[in-house]
Amino acid sequence: MVYIDRAAPAVTHRPISNGRPTFEALQVDALITDDVGVLDPALFFRVAWSPTYDSVLMRRVFGDTYSATIPGARMVSGAIEYYIDATDAARNRPVSGQTPGTAANPNVFLVASDTASPTILHDPLGLPPDQLIDGLSVSVSATVLDNRRVMEVHLHYAPAGSSGNIRRGMTYTLSNRYEATI
Repeated sequence: MVYIDRAAPAVTHRPISNGRPTFEALQVDALITDDVGVLDPALFFRVAWSPTYDSVLMRRVFGDTYSATIPGARMVSGAIEYYIDATDAARNRPVSGQTPGTAANPNVFLVASDTASPTILHDPLGLPPDQLIDGLSVSVSATVLDNRRVMEVHLHYAPAGSSGNIRRGMTYTLSNRYEATI
């Protein structure tokens, strides 16, 4: 007698709660079982109402528990839609509605808005601007703190006699400190 696998994997998942931090990676876990074996479980996610989903394969962490991570860069303010899908060796897949969400009817959770501005502690140049020597590089540094995450820091300055500002990216060095040379 030959066994024909007609049973799809069963996927159980506790929905993600609202208020997840902005730009912080999020681990998503699911219990995925099958009578023969789970193949290619995946987490699909997108910013709500985007045209396409991103996906990451889920890895077995122990027993029948699988895990995948939504990268922090994708955890932007607003709603995130996601669903989990799995197949088995016979390419059976759960019937729509029997898995946590589907592409057409995904799970949704809200990412908290970051409404607090960063705090910038600037180190003075040490010399008044009129005493800086033309053509000599000057290092500018600042400590930048935020309740969530600092994405990027820019220095805006106007050279003597210039009518406009110049914008230069600052480089993260250590302990919330950023530096640029002008």
